[in-house]
Amino acid sequence: MTITDISSVGPIETYKVDAQTPLKSAIENLSQNVQLTQWMAAPATYEYAINEIRQKSHQVLIQYLPDTLLCQLQQFNERSIPQMLIVTGLPFDGLQETELAECFLLGLSSIMNMKPFTYKNEYNGRLLHHVKPDVKHEYSKMGVNSKANLDLHVENAFDPCRPDCMALYCLTGDQAAKTTLYSVTKLLSKMDKSLSDQMESIGKKNEFLFQHPQSFSAGKADVGALIFELPKGETAIRFSTPLSGRSEEAERLKEQLQRFFNTEEGRPDGYCLQRGDLLIWSNHTNLHGRTAYAPNYEPSAQRLLVRMFMAIDHTLPLLRD
Repeated sequence: MTITDISSVGPIETYKVDAQTPLKSAIENLSQNVQLTQWMAAPATYEYAINEIRQKSHQVLIQYLPDTLLCQLQQFNERSIPQMLIVTGLPFDGLQETELAECFLLGLSSIMNMKPFTYKNEYNGRLLHHVKPDVKHEYSKMGVNSKANLDLHVENAFDPCRPDCMALYCLTGDQAAKTTLYSVTKLLSKMDKSLSDQMESIGKKNEFLFQHPQSFSAGKADVGALIFELPKGETAIRFSTPLSGRSEEAERLKEQLQRFFNTEEGRPDGYCLQRGDLLIWSNHTNLHGRTAYAPNYEPSAQRLLVRMFMAIDHTLPLLRD
């Protein structure tokens, strides 16, 4: 285990998987004769099969991943430390090994005692998302953009039952594309006293509107606070665009926070995902985004990530509205 220091997060425990581990061959054996692509496309229909492969993958992973890493993964469910983790050297890379990475991620969710899920209106309801640049949306605010920065945000901030944790597995990386990250504790510590006081006095009020995107219930919004406490007392953040204040002071605070991210002190740092890298983080205590980059659209060379949403509440469905 080593430490990766990201200035806008702090030290992050980083685990490198032994290249000689038989993990890949074990996952290959497991994924044979299963209809994973079909199951991923219709998770509500194939929930039993998905749960079965999750358990089988779980058994493989506990044999080949380090005990210290397994212990850290299990702590995410308790919303305790760590709130972010990096794993490198995983043996699945390239477009042709997408299904192996998916099988691995399903087992990972089981080890973390979390339930993977998706939304009907995201990636056509596919359980795990293949995130790659889209030439039609190069300058949009969507995650498939490339030539514009992807703004810092909490994933699906509009949803009261948004993901508890996120996982990004890199099949093909791009040296110019950095996943930007900001922990709420580091964010508050970097602010001057005036702004941090406002986050405390105004940011904790239910004075902010989190608008639903066009792909969901356009025109609707959920009301909430920018920062709040989780059940165990940790400070959480809820921030995204579009976002608006219900009062003048709330709107001013939102604008100040956006300006802060563009200052030398407040600018986010990040991590450049490469083949075989896995990034996991709490969606309550961290913001994430991405720097702009010039995409390569060749299928074998374009940046390709597999994204997984995870929920602590196992009673929630695999496929949500």
